[in-house]
Amino acid sequence: FQAVLHWVDEDREARLPLADKVMKCVRFPLMTNRELRQVLAADLMAPSEMCYRVLQASLLSVPKGPSVLSQLPCRIRSPNHVLVIVGGDSITRNLSSRVPSQDIWFAHRFISG
Repeated sequence: FQAVLHWVDEDREARLPLADKVMKCVRFPLMTNRELRQVLAADLMAPSEMCYRVLQASLLSVPKGPSVLSQLPCRIRSPNHVLVIVGGDSITRNLSSRVPSQDIWFAHRFISG
């Protein structure tokens, strides 16, 4: 969730319309009550009704009563199955120089070979 907040803040005008789509990748059911309170306090949740609906739909997808991890609509990722690439650089439009990139790429499943 914090990654989504930082991503949107980098270019709020362009990225805010995409926030609800990116928010669907956040695994809200795995968050603690404290983390969920931080989510609700975030300014991104107030102006964007769609982001709040994503949170609500995600939490309503959890079965009622005591649950085990296998019943959740998401799973905990194992570190050996996660690839996160941060940074790098890109070339300016006129190809005159390279510009550091702050984009984050995430893959939860990959195959080598």
